[in-house]
Amino acid sequence: LEIGRRRAREAGVDIDFVEGDAEALPFDDASFDVALSVVGVQFAPRHEVVARELARVVRPGGRIVLCSWTPRGFIGQFLKTVAPRMPKPPEGASPPPLWGDQGHVRELFGQAGVQFEFELRHTDVRYGSTAGFVDYMAYHYGPLVKAREADTPARTCRQAAGPSGRGRGDPQPAEQVDRDRFVASSESRCQR
Repeated sequence: LEIGRRRAREAGVDIDFVEGDAEALPFDDASFDVALSVVGVQFAPRHEVVARELARVVRPGGRIVLCSWTPRGFIGQFLKTVAPRMPKPPEGASPPPLWGDQGHVRELFGQAGVQFEFELRHTDVRYGSTAGFVDYMAYHYGPLVKAREADTPARTCRQAAGPSGRGRGDPQPAEQVDRDRFVASSESRCQR
């Protein structure tokens, strides 16, 4: 949040940052025209609760827009690979990449009467080296930061990336790590 606040100040934009729990949003019913999550709500443990909260805070006729990693894309497979090395999720937690599955999202929002349109997009993830990408992920990507906090050795993060993961400082040519897939702008018109 501090980085966001700093960037907003630098851009001269007035933004009210509110920290809260995705499973208990600190807002009244029908408070927003649009709720947007870019690779965010998918990491809340109980997807059903989050879906109810999003539907609750968006006004009738509003929109919920989600961008989530898919289970079959690179990040979805990466999360699956490192899952055994991660801290145990809370009781009732669902895997984050399920937010990138159309059937799962439809089921989550079905009772609230929210209809989604889906679009699959691709993004090329390019990094200076595989080792650089793995190190970045290990120190900046939430799930791997949690693994490190749980005393998971940093080398485990490199092992998850495969045999090409090397330590910091190894000079390597620029390379494409893989092609990520995510459902971009899954839009809905909230109808209650």
